[in-house]
Amino acid sequence: VLDLELRDFYHKTTSPPGTAEIVVIAELFQTPSFNSLSRKELRVSVPVESFDADGAVKAFDKGLGTIFGEILVWLEEFGGSSSGQI
Repeated sequence: VLDLELRDFYHKTTSPPGTAEIVVIAELFQTPSFNSLSRKELRVSVPVESFDADGAVKAFDKGLGTIFGEILVWLEEFGGSSSGQI
């Protein structure tokens, strides 16, 4: 079982146009015992191209893509795959 916690998800504007900040905590549990196999904190900071909603959305999209790609690589370390073999 994969548990994902969205810890941070915000547009940091201290220096416009800012950055998209995302932090996700991922934890992998063994079934049926639900013993924790591994836990990982994933962080990404993506520059926003323009100081508007469209720029922020594009940065968040890129950041989430990066994080989900890292999660897939991490899961493969446990002999699984993106097809649900864990």
